[in-house]
Amino acid sequence: MSAAVSPERVLKELGELWISLARAEQSEGATVVRACSMTLIAATGATGEESPAGEVIASLMREHPSRAIVLRVAPDDPGRLESRVFAQCWRPHGGRQQICCEQVEITASRDMLGDVAALLSGILAPDLPVVVWCRESSLLLTPEFRPILPLAHKLIFDSSGFADQHEVLRGLPDLGRTGCVLADLNSTRVTRWRQAVAEAFDSPARRAKVKDLEELSICYRTPEIPPGAWYLWAWVEHALGRSIRVRFRHACEGPGLAIQEIALSGPGITVSVARTEGDAVQLRRDSLSSGVVFPPQPEYGLVGEELSLLEADPLYDIVLERACALAQSNRGGDP
Repeated sequence: MSAAVSPERVLKELGELWISLARAEQSEGATVVRACSMTLIAATGATGEESPAGEVIASLMREHPSRAIVLRVAPDDPGRLESRVFAQCWRPHGGRQQICCEQVEITASRDMLGDVAALLSGILAPDLPVVVWCRESSLLLTPEFRPILPLAHKLIFDSSGFADQHEVLRGLPDLGRTGCVLADLNSTRVTRWRQAVAEAFDSPARRAKVKDLEELSICYRTPEIPPGAWYLWAWVEHALGRSIRVRFRHACEGPGLAIQEIALSGPGITVSVARTEGDAVQLRRDSLSSGVVFPPQPEYGLVGEELSLLEADPLYDIVLERACALAQSNRGGDP
């Protein structure tokens, strides 16, 4: 590890940061409250981010205060390892207290990630959960990043960031064997699709027809079948307790949500959830239809949803395993 960057140095700088914040507030007759419920490690690229990780973390802090550690991996700068500390603070409306969360930024080259793992283990918030949010998808399956994963109680990632969706689905079971809880933001994105489908079967008459369902149809607009489609297929089969024929349909490519429609059908029953325009979604139950709204899902909202549930989700584990199996058995193309 670089002598200039060590756990002792970072912890000392954090201590000095809190002293300076307290003195500044005391001079104004106010107080500083330190808030921390976990260590959140955000691994990201060094440049080129549309929305910097620090901005997303700032949006998360009020509901999920943490010792935030932003790890920026610089791919073309061998031997680099730097750090700095600062605070994210806010003052509740009308209050005299300033609530602050500490943040550590570490910039490291990929060849230094082994040293980073040792550094991180020395600056975790004591006795609190550790969440690793891998925002740079390319890091997730690289050997250099693996020493960091054992630190995590929960690992959050986004499979949509991979050029080869089958590659990440193939690697997820290995990640699960690290012992941490897995959370793919692609699964989080399709939660509301699952909820809409489940609500379509809220009446006893429709629940009685579940046994008649024969086909699942999923329409998407990405160049290849998106991970969310595999998650939906796996969830439907788990809910039914049996296999079902599936038909994937490719809509026009372009911006917008990957999933455009999910439909279930069989003799005497048809249920579909389809995006129409903007945030509007149409739910059809046989000849009846109703409109619902799928509000935009900003990144901080998706990550925040996962930070609210740090324990393992048995349903997600089942669906993940089934989705990986389905994707691999249909690797050559649409089923």
